Amino acid sequence: MPQQIEPMKPRASDRETTMHRGPMIWGLDARALHEAYWRSRGVQVIECGRDALIDRDAELYMLVEPDCLAEFDLPTVTERMTWNGAAVMRLRLSSPGDDHYAERIQLAGSAPPTDANLQSSIAPRIERIQRLYRTARPDSHRLILTRSREHAEVWCRESNRRAAWMRIRRSLPYYRVVHWRCAGLLLDAASPDSAGRYLHRLVRNWTDPDSSIEGIQEIAPQVWALKECRLGPESLVIGPVWLGAGHRADSSVLLVGPDYEPDAPVAEHQPRASVNVSERVTSTGDASAVSTGYVRVRPIGEVEPGNRQSESDDRDESDDVGRSTNEPIAALSPLFLISKRLFDIAVSTAVLLAVLPLLLGLALAVVISDGRPIFYGHLRQSRGGRLFRCWKFRTMRRDADRMTRELQSLNRCDGPQFYIVDDPRVTRIGRFMRRYHLDELPQFWNVLIGDMSIVGPRPSPDSENQYCPPWRETRLSVRPGITGLWQVERTRAPGLDFQEWIRFDTEYVRNAGFLLDCRILLKTIQRLFSQRHAPEASRPSSEQLVASAGSAGDPTHPASG
Repeated sequence: MPQQIEPMKPRASDRETTMHRGPMIWGLDARALHEAYWRSRGVQVIECGRDALIDRDAELYMLVEPDCLAEFDLPTVTERMTWNGAAVMRLRLSSPGDDHYAERIQLAGSAPPTDANLQSSIAPRIERIQRLYRTARPDSHRLILTRSREHAEVWCRESNRRAAWMRIRRSLPYYRVVHWRCAGLLLDAASPDSAGRYLHRLVRNWTDPDSSIEGIQEIAPQVWALKECRLGPESLVIGPVWLGAGHRADSSVLLVGPDYEPDAPVAEHQPRASVNVSERVTSTGDASAVSTGYVRVRPIGEVEPGNRQSESDDRDESDDVGRSTNEPIAALSPLFLISKRLFDIAVSTAVLLAVLPLLLGLALAVVISDGRPIFYGHLRQSRGGRLFRCWKFRTMRRDADRMTRELQSLNRCDGPQFYIVDDPRVTRIGRFMRRYHLDELPQFWNVLIGDMSIVGPRPSPDSENQYCPPWRETRLSVRPGITGLWQVERTRAPGLDFQEWIRFDTEYVRNAGFLLDCRILLKTIQRLFSQRHAPEASRPSSEQLVASAGSAGDPTHPASG
Protein backbone atom coordinates (compact mmCIF):
# COMPACT_ATOMS: atom_id res chain seq x y z
CA MET A 1 0.00 0.00 0.00
CA PRO A 2 1.15 3.56 -0.60
CA GLN A 3 2.94 5.29 2.23
CA GLN A 4 0.62 7.34 4.39
CA ILE A 5 1.36 11.05 4.26
CA GLU A 6 0.29 13.56 6.89
CA PRO A 7 -1.24 16.69 5.35
CA MET A 8 -0.25 20.13 6.55
CA LYS A 9 -2.36 21.46 9.40
CA PRO A 10 -3.38 25.14 9.25
CA ARG A 11 -1.80 27.46 11.75
CA ALA A 12 -1.05 31.12 12.37
CA SER A 13 1.52 32.49 9.95
CA ASP A 14 3.32 34.50 12.60
CA ARG A 15 3.95 31.51 14.86
CA GLU A 16 7.37 31.16 16.46
CA THR A 17 9.48 28.65 14.52
CA THR A 18 12.92 27.20 15.03
CA MET A 19 15.57 26.83 12.36
CA HIS A 20 15.64 23.01 12.25
CA ARG A 21 13.03 20.35 12.87
CA GLY A 22 13.11 16.63 12.55
CA PRO A 23 15.95 14.68 10.97
CA MET A 24 18.84 16.46 9.24
CA ILE A 25 20.98 15.32 6.32
CA TRP A 26 24.31 17.07 5.57
CA GLY A 27 23.30 19.84 7.98
CA LEU A 28 20.04 20.50 6.09
CA ASP A 29 16.59 19.93 7.54
CA ALA A 30 13.47 19.13 5.53
CA ARG A 31 12.79 22.81 4.77
CA ALA A 32 16.27 23.41 3.45
CA LEU A 33 16.24 20.24 1.35
CA HIS A 34 12.80 21.19 0.02
CA GLU A 35 14.17 24.56 -1.09
CA ALA A 36 17.25 22.90 -2.60
CA TYR A 37 15.07 20.53 -4.60
CA TRP A 38 13.00 23.34 -6.10
CA ARG A 39 16.13 25.38 -6.84
CA SER A 40 17.33 22.49 -8.98
CA ARG A 41 14.10 23.00 -10.98
CA GLY A 42 14.58 26.76 -11.32
CA VAL A 43 11.99 27.59 -8.65
CA GLN A 44 12.60 29.65 -5.52
CA VAL A 45 10.42 28.92 -2.49
CA ILE A 46 9.23 32.09 -0.73
CA GLU A 47 7.58 31.79 2.69
CA CYS A 48 5.06 34.39 3.79
CA GLY A 49 6.41 36.88 6.34
CA ARG A 50 9.98 35.55 6.28
CA ASP A 51 12.91 37.55 4.95
CA ALA A 52 14.54 36.08 1.87
CA LEU A 53 17.00 37.20 -0.77
CA ILE A 54 15.03 37.13 -4.01
CA ASP A 55 16.99 35.20 -6.62
CA ARG A 56 16.82 37.12 -9.91
CA ASP A 57 17.70 33.98 -11.85
CA ALA A 58 14.61 32.10 -10.71
CA GLU A 59 12.27 31.08 -13.51
CA LEU A 60 9.37 30.82 -11.08
CA TYR A 61 8.58 31.81 -7.51
CA MET A 62 6.54 29.51 -5.28
CA LEU A 63 4.69 31.51 -2.61
CA VAL A 64 3.74 29.36 0.37
CA GLU A 65 2.94 29.63 4.05
CA PRO A 66 5.78 29.03 6.55
CA ASP A 67 7.05 25.45 6.83
CA CYS A 68 5.23 24.15 3.75
CA LEU A 69 6.71 21.21 1.84
CA ALA A 70 5.12 21.07 -1.61
CA GLU A 71 5.23 18.26 -4.15
CA PHE A 72 3.53 18.32 -7.57
CA ASP A 73 4.27 17.86 -11.27
CA LEU A 74 5.94 21.12 -12.35
CA PRO A 75 5.80 20.72 -16.19
CA THR A 76 2.03 20.25 -16.13
CA VAL A 77 1.56 23.42 -14.08
CA THR A 78 3.94 25.61 -16.08
CA GLU A 79 2.36 24.45 -19.33
CA ARG A 80 -1.05 25.51 -18.02
CA MET A 81 0.34 28.90 -16.93
CA THR A 82 1.90 29.51 -20.34
CA TRP A 83 -1.20 28.38 -22.22
CA ASN A 84 -3.43 30.76 -20.22
CA GLY A 85 -0.97 33.66 -20.30
CA ALA A 86 -1.18 33.84 -16.51
CA ALA A 87 0.97 36.16 -14.43
CA VAL A 88 -0.13 34.36 -11.26
CA MET A 89 -1.49 30.87 -10.75
CA ARG A 90 -3.33 30.07 -7.55
CA LEU A 91 -2.75 26.36 -7.34
CA ARG A 92 -4.85 24.02 -5.21
CA LEU A 93 -3.05 20.77 -4.50
CA SER A 94 -5.35 17.86 -3.77
CA SER A 95 -4.49 14.35 -2.67
CA PRO A 96 -7.09 11.64 -2.24
CA GLY A 97 -5.25 10.29 0.77
CA ASP A 98 -3.19 7.14 0.78
CA ASP A 99 -5.40 5.29 3.25
CA HIS A 100 -8.53 5.04 1.06
CA TYR A 101 -8.42 1.24 1.29
CA ALA A 102 -7.75 -1.06 4.23
CA GLU A 103 -8.54 -4.57 5.39
CA ARG A 104 -9.87 -5.34 8.87
CA ILE A 105 -9.32 -8.85 10.26
CA GLN A 106 -11.97 -9.93 12.75
CA LEU A 107 -10.90 -12.73 15.12
CA ALA A 108 -13.20 -15.13 16.93
CA GLY A 109 -13.15 -14.34 20.66
CA SER A 110 -11.31 -11.51 22.38
CA ALA A 111 -8.30 -13.24 23.94
CA PRO A 112 -4.96 -12.24 22.36
CA PRO A 113 -2.81 -14.94 20.73
CA THR A 114 -0.30 -16.56 23.07
CA ASP A 115 1.54 -18.84 20.68
CA ALA A 116 5.14 -18.01 19.83
CA ASN A 117 4.23 -18.60 16.21
CA LEU A 118 1.93 -15.65 15.54
CA GLN A 119 0.69 -16.94 12.19
CA SER A 120 -0.34 -20.37 13.46
CA SER A 121 -1.94 -18.73 16.48
CA ILE A 122 -4.10 -16.27 14.56
CA ALA A 123 -5.01 -18.20 11.40
CA PRO A 124 -7.48 -20.67 13.00
CA ARG A 125 -9.22 -17.83 14.84
CA ILE A 126 -9.94 -15.58 11.83
CA GLU A 127 -13.69 -15.05 11.58
CA ARG A 128 -13.77 -12.76 8.56
CA ILE A 129 -11.80 -10.18 6.60
CA GLN A 130 -13.62 -6.94 5.86
CA ARG A 131 -12.57 -4.56 3.09
CA LEU A 132 -12.88 -0.91 4.11
CA TYR A 133 -13.05 1.84 1.50
CA ARG A 134 -13.10 5.54 2.17
CA THR A 135 -14.89 8.01 -0.04
CA ALA A 136 -12.48 9.77 -2.36
CA ARG A 137 -12.78 13.25 -0.88
CA PRO A 138 -9.30 14.65 -1.27
CA ASP A 139 -7.55 16.96 1.14
CA SER A 140 -6.61 20.18 -0.64
CA HIS A 141 -4.21 23.06 0.07
CA ARG A 142 -3.23 26.20 -1.79
CA LEU A 143 -0.03 27.82 -2.95
CA ILE A 144 0.77 30.55 -5.48
CA LEU A 145 3.11 30.45 -8.47
CA THR A 146 4.34 33.59 -10.21
CA ARG A 147 7.17 34.79 -12.44
CA SER A 148 7.11 38.27 -10.90
CA ARG A 149 9.92 39.24 -8.53
CA GLU A 150 7.74 42.09 -7.22
CA HIS A 151 5.05 39.64 -6.16
CA ALA A 152 7.66 37.54 -4.37
CA GLU A 153 8.87 40.62 -2.47
CA VAL A 154 5.30 41.46 -1.42
CA TRP A 155 4.87 37.91 -0.11
CA CYS A 156 8.06 38.26 1.98
CA ARG A 157 7.11 41.58 3.50
CA GLU A 158 3.54 40.79 4.53
CA SER A 159 3.14 38.76 7.72
CA ASN A 160 -0.41 37.73 6.85
CA ARG A 161 -1.13 35.42 3.91
CA ARG A 162 -4.50 36.98 3.14
CA ALA A 163 -3.13 40.53 3.16
CA ALA A 164 -0.26 39.50 0.88
CA TRP A 165 -2.62 37.82 -1.57
CA MET A 166 -4.97 40.82 -1.68
CA ARG A 167 -2.07 43.14 -2.52
CA ILE A 168 -0.96 40.85 -5.33
CA ARG A 169 -4.53 40.40 -6.59
CA ARG A 170 -5.24 44.14 -6.75
CA SER A 171 -2.15 44.73 -8.88
CA LEU A 172 -3.38 42.47 -11.70
CA PRO A 173 -6.34 42.39 -14.08
CA TYR A 174 -8.65 39.46 -13.43
CA TYR A 175 -7.70 37.61 -16.62
CA ARG A 176 -4.01 37.39 -15.58
CA VAL A 177 -4.88 35.25 -12.53
CA VAL A 178 -5.61 31.55 -13.07
CA HIS A 179 -7.09 29.19 -10.48
CA TRP A 180 -6.36 25.53 -11.02
CA ARG A 181 -6.58 22.24 -9.12
CA CYS A 182 -3.70 19.79 -9.43
CA ALA A 183 -2.80 16.46 -7.85
CA GLY A 184 -0.01 16.80 -5.29
CA LEU A 185 0.95 17.03 -1.61
CA LEU A 186 1.51 19.88 0.83
CA LEU A 187 3.12 18.77 4.09
CA ASP A 188 4.14 20.45 7.34
CA ALA A 189 7.85 20.77 8.08
CA ALA A 190 7.01 21.73 11.68
CA SER A 191 5.98 18.14 12.36
CA PRO A 192 9.06 15.90 12.77
CA ASP A 193 7.08 12.88 11.63
CA SER A 194 5.78 14.66 8.54
CA ALA A 195 9.25 16.03 7.78
CA GLY A 196 10.74 12.55 8.00
CA ARG A 197 8.13 11.17 5.64
CA TYR A 198 8.80 13.97 3.18
CA LEU A 199 12.51 13.09 3.23
CA HIS A 200 11.67 9.50 2.31
CA ARG A 201 9.72 10.75 -0.69
CA LEU A 202 12.53 13.12 -1.66
CA VAL A 203 15.12 10.33 -1.53
CA ARG A 204 12.94 8.21 -3.79
CA ASN A 205 12.08 10.91 -6.33
CA TRP A 206 15.16 13.18 -6.53
CA THR A 207 17.79 11.39 -8.59
CA ASP A 208 20.28 14.28 -8.94
CA PRO A 209 20.63 16.10 -5.58
CA ASP A 210 24.14 17.22 -6.55
CA SER A 211 22.60 19.54 -9.15
CA SER A 212 21.92 22.10 -6.41
CA ILE A 213 23.81 20.70 -3.39
CA GLU A 214 27.57 21.17 -3.62
CA GLY A 215 29.75 18.85 -1.52
CA ILE A 216 28.05 15.49 -2.09
CA GLN A 217 28.70 12.72 -4.56
CA GLU A 218 27.24 9.40 -5.69
CA ILE A 219 29.50 6.91 -3.87
CA ALA A 220 27.52 3.92 -5.18
CA PRO A 221 24.59 3.57 -7.60
CA GLN A 222 21.85 5.89 -6.26
CA VAL A 223 23.73 6.28 -2.95
CA TRP A 224 24.56 9.91 -2.09
CA ALA A 225 26.90 11.06 0.70
CA LEU A 226 29.51 13.70 1.52
CA LYS A 227 32.52 13.61 -0.79
CA GLU A 228 34.87 12.32 1.89
CA CYS A 229 32.52 9.50 2.89
CA ARG A 230 33.41 5.95 1.86
CA LEU A 231 31.49 2.76 2.53
CA GLY A 232 33.15 0.16 4.72
CA PRO A 233 33.87 -3.30 3.35
CA GLU A 234 31.07 -4.77 5.45
CA SER A 235 28.51 -2.18 4.34
CA LEU A 236 25.49 -3.16 2.24
CA VAL A 237 23.61 -0.22 0.77
CA ILE A 238 21.01 -0.57 -1.99
CA GLY A 239 19.80 2.75 -3.37
CA PRO A 240 18.17 5.09 -3.46
CA VAL A 241 19.82 6.04 -0.15
CA TRP A 242 21.22 9.27 1.30
CA LEU A 243 23.93 8.95 3.98
CA GLY A 244 24.16 11.90 6.36
CA ALA A 245 27.29 13.42 7.84
CA GLY A 246 29.38 11.59 10.43
CA HIS A 247 29.58 8.10 8.94
CA ARG A 248 33.17 6.87 9.19
CA ALA A 249 34.80 4.97 6.37
CA ASP A 250 35.34 1.90 8.54
CA SER A 251 31.76 1.77 9.80
CA SER A 252 29.37 -0.91 8.59
CA VAL A 253 26.03 0.23 7.18
CA LEU A 254 23.02 -1.85 6.18
CA LEU A 255 20.38 0.13 4.30
CA VAL A 256 17.84 -0.71 1.60
CA GLY A 257 16.26 2.24 -0.17
CA PRO A 258 14.38 4.34 -0.47
CA ASP A 259 15.82 5.39 2.88
CA TYR A 260 18.24 7.81 4.50
CA GLU A 261 20.69 7.87 7.39
CA PRO A 262 20.48 11.23 9.22
CA ASP A 263 23.49 13.14 10.44
CA ALA A 264 25.23 11.50 13.39
CA PRO A 265 25.30 13.44 16.70
CA VAL A 266 27.89 16.23 16.77
CA ALA A 267 29.70 14.64 19.71
CA GLU A 268 30.57 11.57 17.65
CA HIS A 269 32.32 13.32 14.78
CA GLN A 270 33.88 16.59 13.70
CA PRO A 271 32.21 18.53 10.90
CA ARG A 272 34.34 20.01 8.16
CA ALA A 273 33.79 23.44 9.62
CA SER A 274 33.60 24.08 13.34
CA VAL A 275 30.02 25.32 13.47
CA ASN A 276 27.40 24.89 16.16
CA VAL A 277 24.41 22.81 15.03
CA SER A 278 21.93 25.60 15.66
CA GLU A 279 24.05 27.97 13.54
CA ARG A 280 25.01 25.55 10.81
CA VAL A 281 22.78 27.03 8.07
CA THR A 282 23.94 30.50 7.06
CA SER A 283 23.39 32.76 4.09
CA THR A 284 26.54 33.56 2.14
CA GLY A 285 25.04 36.62 0.51
CA ASP A 286 25.67 35.42 -3.06
CA ALA A 287 22.15 35.43 -4.46
CA SER A 288 20.60 33.34 -1.71
CA ALA A 289 23.21 30.59 -1.66
CA VAL A 290 23.15 28.61 1.60
CA SER A 291 26.10 26.84 3.20
CA THR A 292 26.44 24.47 6.14
CA GLY A 293 29.39 22.93 7.86
CA TYR A 294 29.15 20.16 5.27
CA VAL A 295 27.58 21.35 2.01
CA ARG A 296 26.61 24.45 0.04
CA VAL A 297 23.23 24.89 -1.61
CA ARG A 298 23.78 26.64 -4.92
CA PRO A 299 21.71 29.62 -6.03
CA ILE A 300 19.54 29.00 -9.07
CA GLY A 301 21.95 30.85 -11.36
CA GLU A 302 24.63 28.23 -10.67
CA VAL A 303 22.36 25.29 -11.47
CA GLU A 304 22.99 24.12 -15.01
CA PRO A 305 19.80 24.42 -17.11
CA GLY A 306 20.24 20.82 -18.28
CA ASN A 307 19.94 19.65 -14.68
CA ARG A 308 16.55 21.30 -14.21
CA GLN A 309 14.66 18.08 -14.85
CA SER A 310 10.94 17.84 -14.43
CA GLU A 311 9.58 16.17 -11.35
CA SER A 312 7.84 13.60 -13.54
CA ASP A 313 11.21 12.63 -15.06
CA ASP A 314 12.56 11.79 -11.61
CA ARG A 315 9.57 10.03 -10.19
CA ASP A 316 9.49 6.28 -10.04
CA GLU A 317 6.63 4.75 -12.00
CA SER A 318 5.32 3.14 -8.82
CA ASP A 319 5.02 6.51 -7.06
CA ASP A 320 1.47 7.64 -6.44
CA VAL A 321 2.16 11.38 -6.03
CA GLY A 322 0.75 13.45 -8.83
CA ARG A 323 -1.67 10.75 -9.88
CA SER A 324 -5.11 10.09 -8.52
CA THR A 325 -5.59 6.80 -6.74
CA ASN A 326 -9.19 6.69 -7.87
CA GLU A 327 -8.84 7.26 -11.60
CA PRO A 328 -11.78 6.23 -13.78
CA ILE A 329 -11.23 3.12 -15.85
CA ALA A 330 -12.64 4.77 -18.95
CA ALA A 331 -11.48 8.15 -20.29
CA LEU A 332 -14.93 9.65 -20.96
CA SER A 333 -14.99 12.83 -23.03
CA PRO A 334 -16.26 16.02 -21.35
CA LEU A 335 -18.77 16.47 -24.20
CA PHE A 336 -20.29 13.06 -23.51
CA LEU A 337 -20.45 13.64 -19.74
CA ILE A 338 -22.12 17.05 -20.16
CA SER A 339 -24.62 15.83 -22.74
CA LYS A 340 -25.40 12.75 -20.63
CA ARG A 341 -26.07 14.89 -17.56
CA LEU A 342 -28.32 17.29 -19.53
CA PHE A 343 -30.21 14.30 -20.91
CA ASP A 344 -30.64 12.90 -17.39
CA ILE A 345 -32.04 16.20 -16.09
CA ALA A 346 -34.45 16.61 -19.00
CA VAL A 347 -35.78 13.04 -18.92
CA SER A 348 -36.09 12.78 -15.12
CA THR A 349 -37.92 16.12 -14.91
CA ALA A 350 -40.35 15.13 -17.66
CA VAL A 351 -41.04 11.71 -16.13
CA LEU A 352 -41.62 13.04 -12.61
CA LEU A 353 -44.06 15.68 -13.86
CA ALA A 354 -45.88 13.18 -16.07
CA VAL A 355 -46.37 10.52 -13.39
CA LEU A 356 -46.99 12.81 -10.40
CA PRO A 357 -50.67 11.74 -10.03
CA LEU A 358 -49.60 8.09 -10.28
CA LEU A 359 -46.96 8.61 -7.58
CA LEU A 360 -49.57 10.04 -5.21
CA GLY A 361 -51.90 7.11 -5.88
CA LEU A 362 -49.16 4.52 -5.29
CA ALA A 363 -48.13 6.23 -2.06
CA LEU A 364 -51.70 6.04 -0.80
CA ALA A 365 -51.92 2.35 -1.80
CA VAL A 366 -48.75 1.52 0.17
CA VAL A 367 -50.13 3.18 3.32
CA ILE A 368 -53.47 1.36 3.03
CA SER A 369 -51.78 -1.99 2.33
CA ASP A 370 -49.05 -2.08 4.99
CA GLY A 371 -48.80 1.30 6.68
CA ARG A 372 -45.75 3.48 6.76
CA PRO A 373 -43.02 4.14 5.67
CA ILE A 374 -44.06 4.80 2.08
CA PHE A 375 -40.58 4.91 0.62
CA TYR A 376 -37.64 2.59 1.00
CA GLY A 377 -34.28 4.40 1.00
CA HIS A 378 -31.34 2.04 0.95
CA LEU A 379 -27.76 3.32 1.22
CA ARG A 380 -25.97 2.78 -2.07
CA GLN A 381 -22.68 4.02 -3.52
CA SER A 382 -22.49 6.54 -6.34
CA ARG A 383 -19.49 7.71 -8.34
CA GLY A 384 -16.27 7.63 -6.33
CA GLY A 385 -17.89 5.64 -3.52
CA ARG A 386 -20.09 8.52 -2.30
CA LEU A 387 -23.05 7.23 -0.29
CA PHE A 388 -26.61 8.19 -1.18
CA ARG A 389 -30.11 6.88 -0.51
CA CYS A 390 -31.63 5.10 -3.49
CA TRP A 391 -35.38 5.72 -3.23
CA LYS A 392 -38.15 3.26 -4.15
CA PHE A 393 -41.69 2.58 -3.08
CA ARG A 394 -41.66 0.07 -0.24
CA THR A 395 -42.80 -3.29 -1.60
CA MET A 396 -41.77 -5.61 1.25
CA ARG A 397 -43.06 -6.24 4.73
CA ARG A 398 -41.46 -4.32 7.57
CA ASP A 399 -39.97 -7.51 9.07
CA ALA A 400 -38.27 -8.53 5.80
CA ASP A 401 -34.81 -8.45 7.39
CA ARG A 402 -35.70 -11.21 9.83
CA MET A 403 -37.40 -13.23 7.12
CA THR A 404 -34.36 -12.90 4.83
CA ARG A 405 -32.17 -14.74 7.34
CA GLU A 406 -34.79 -17.46 7.73
CA LEU A 407 -35.20 -17.92 3.95
CA GLN A 408 -31.48 -17.88 3.08
CA SER A 409 -31.48 -21.60 2.17
CA LEU A 410 -33.97 -20.90 -0.66
CA ASN A 411 -31.76 -18.25 -2.31
CA ARG A 412 -31.37 -18.98 -6.04
CA CYS A 413 -28.63 -16.41 -6.77
CA ASP A 414 -24.88 -16.56 -6.37
CA GLY A 415 -22.70 -13.75 -5.10
CA PRO A 416 -24.24 -11.06 -2.88
CA GLN A 417 -27.73 -11.20 -4.45
CA PHE A 418 -30.83 -12.66 -2.83
CA TYR A 419 -33.79 -13.95 -4.84
CA ILE A 420 -36.43 -16.61 -4.27
CA VAL A 421 -39.51 -17.53 -6.28
CA ASP A 422 -42.85 -16.27 -4.88
CA ASP A 423 -41.05 -14.22 -2.25
CA PRO A 424 -43.25 -14.19 0.89
CA ARG A 425 -41.69 -10.91 2.01
CA VAL A 426 -43.39 -8.99 -0.82
CA THR A 427 -46.74 -7.30 -0.07
CA ARG A 428 -49.74 -7.51 -2.42
CA ILE A 429 -49.39 -3.93 -3.66
CA GLY A 430 -45.65 -4.49 -3.85
CA ARG A 431 -46.14 -7.47 -6.13
CA PHE A 432 -48.29 -5.34 -8.44
CA MET A 433 -45.74 -2.49 -8.52
CA ARG A 434 -42.87 -4.87 -9.20
CA ARG A 435 -44.69 -6.50 -12.09
CA TYR A 436 -44.83 -3.16 -13.91
CA HIS A 437 -41.60 -1.74 -12.35
CA LEU A 438 -43.60 1.07 -10.75
CA ASP A 439 -41.67 0.72 -7.48
CA GLU A 440 -38.59 2.23 -9.14
CA LEU A 441 -40.24 5.46 -10.29
CA PRO A 442 -38.86 7.46 -7.29
CA GLN A 443 -35.35 6.76 -8.62
CA PHE A 444 -35.94 9.49 -11.20
CA TRP A 445 -35.60 11.88 -8.25
CA ASN A 446 -32.13 10.41 -7.61
CA VAL A 447 -31.33 11.06 -11.28
CA LEU A 448 -32.55 14.66 -11.09
CA ILE A 449 -30.37 15.54 -8.09
CA GLY A 450 -27.28 13.86 -9.55
CA ASP A 451 -26.98 10.69 -7.48
CA MET A 452 -27.78 8.46 -10.44
CA SER A 453 -28.08 8.46 -14.21
CA ILE A 454 -30.73 7.02 -16.51
CA VAL A 455 -28.20 4.48 -17.84
CA GLY A 456 -25.35 3.00 -15.82
CA PRO A 457 -24.34 0.10 -13.57
CA ARG A 458 -26.92 -0.96 -10.99
CA PRO A 459 -26.44 1.00 -7.73
CA SER A 460 -25.10 -1.27 -5.01
CA PRO A 461 -24.42 -0.95 -1.28
CA ASP A 462 -20.90 -1.13 0.11
CA SER A 463 -21.44 -4.73 1.21
CA GLU A 464 -21.92 -5.87 -2.40
CA ASN A 465 -18.89 -3.92 -3.59
CA GLN A 466 -16.68 -5.85 -1.14
CA TYR A 467 -16.69 -8.96 -3.30
CA CYS A 468 -14.32 -7.85 -6.07
CA PRO A 469 -12.14 -4.71 -5.59
CA PRO A 470 -11.22 -4.23 -9.31
CA TRP A 471 -14.89 -4.47 -10.23
CA ARG A 472 -15.72 -1.97 -7.50
CA GLU A 473 -13.24 0.59 -8.84
CA THR A 474 -14.58 0.11 -12.37
CA ARG A 475 -18.29 0.45 -11.63
CA LEU A 476 -17.79 3.36 -9.21
CA SER A 477 -15.96 5.40 -11.86
CA VAL A 478 -19.37 6.36 -13.36
CA ARG A 479 -22.79 7.20 -11.93
CA PRO A 480 -25.09 4.21 -11.33
CA GLY A 481 -28.21 3.97 -13.48
CA ILE A 482 -31.87 3.00 -13.36
CA THR A 483 -31.20 0.63 -16.24
CA GLY A 484 -27.95 -0.74 -17.59
CA LEU A 485 -26.19 -3.27 -19.76
CA TRP A 486 -26.44 -6.04 -17.16
CA GLN A 487 -30.19 -5.60 -16.80
CA VAL A 488 -30.85 -5.99 -20.55
CA GLU A 489 -28.22 -8.62 -21.42
CA ARG A 490 -28.21 -11.00 -18.44
CA THR A 491 -29.17 -14.61 -19.16
CA ARG A 492 -30.20 -15.59 -15.58
CA ALA A 493 -28.37 -18.88 -16.09
CA PRO A 494 -27.97 -20.74 -12.76
CA GLY A 495 -24.64 -19.98 -11.09
CA LEU A 496 -23.63 -17.31 -13.63
CA ASP A 497 -25.61 -14.24 -12.58
CA PHE A 498 -22.87 -12.68 -10.46
CA GLN A 499 -20.21 -13.36 -13.11
CA GLU A 500 -22.43 -11.75 -15.74
CA TRP A 501 -22.98 -8.79 -13.44
CA ILE A 502 -19.22 -8.18 -13.24
CA ARG A 503 -18.74 -8.76 -16.97
CA PHE A 504 -21.48 -6.41 -18.19
CA ASP A 505 -20.64 -3.63 -15.69
CA THR A 506 -17.01 -3.68 -16.81
CA GLU A 507 -18.01 -3.79 -20.48
CA TYR A 508 -20.31 -0.79 -20.06
CA VAL A 509 -17.69 1.40 -18.35
CA ARG A 510 -15.01 0.61 -20.93
CA ASN A 511 -17.33 1.26 -23.88
CA ALA A 512 -19.52 4.01 -22.45
CA GLY A 513 -20.90 6.34 -25.09
CA PHE A 514 -24.05 7.87 -26.55
CA LEU A 515 -24.75 4.98 -28.96
CA LEU A 516 -24.40 2.36 -26.21
CA ASP A 517 -26.78 4.30 -23.95
CA CYS A 518 -29.33 4.51 -26.77
CA ARG A 519 -29.09 0.77 -27.39
CA ILE A 520 -29.62 0.03 -23.69
CA LEU A 521 -32.64 2.36 -23.51
CA LEU A 522 -34.25 0.76 -26.58
CA LYS A 523 -33.72 -2.74 -25.16
CA THR A 524 -35.13 -1.62 -21.80
CA ILE A 525 -38.32 -0.29 -23.43
CA GLN A 526 -38.61 -3.47 -25.50
CA ARG A 527 -38.30 -5.64 -22.39
CA LEU A 528 -40.84 -3.59 -20.46
CA PHE A 529 -43.47 -4.20 -23.14
CA SER A 530 -42.53 -7.82 -23.83
CA GLN A 531 -42.54 -8.77 -20.14
CA ARG A 532 -45.62 -6.82 -19.18
CA HIS A 533 -47.66 -10.03 -18.88
CA ALA A 534 -44.83 -12.30 -17.71
CA PRO A 535 -45.16 -13.87 -14.24
CA GLU A 536 -43.56 -11.80 -11.51
CA ALA A 537 -41.40 -14.69 -10.31
CA SER A 538 -39.51 -14.82 -13.60
CA ARG A 539 -38.20 -11.27 -13.37
CA PRO A 540 -36.93 -10.21 -9.96
CA SER A 541 -36.66 -6.48 -9.51
CA SER A 542 -33.34 -4.99 -8.53
CA GLU A 543 -34.68 -4.55 -5.00
CA GLN A 544 -35.02 -8.30 -4.61
CA LEU A 545 -31.35 -8.63 -5.47
CA VAL A 546 -30.17 -6.51 -2.55
CA ALA A 547 -27.73 -8.44 -0.39
CA SER A 548 -29.18 -9.26 2.99
CA ALA A 549 -25.92 -8.22 4.68
CA GLY A 550 -26.13 -4.78 3.17
CA SER A 551 -29.73 -4.16 4.12
CA ALA A 552 -29.76 -5.00 7.79
CA GLY A 553 -29.74 -2.68 10.73
CA ASP A 554 -31.31 0.50 9.36
CA PRO A 555 -34.16 1.50 11.67
CA THR A 556 -35.03 4.63 9.73
CA HIS A 557 -35.26 2.98 6.35
CA PRO A 558 -35.87 -0.71 6.90
CA ALA A 559 -34.42 -3.14 4.43
CA SER A 560 -37.86 -4.48 3.82
CA GLY A 561 -38.03 -2.64 0.52
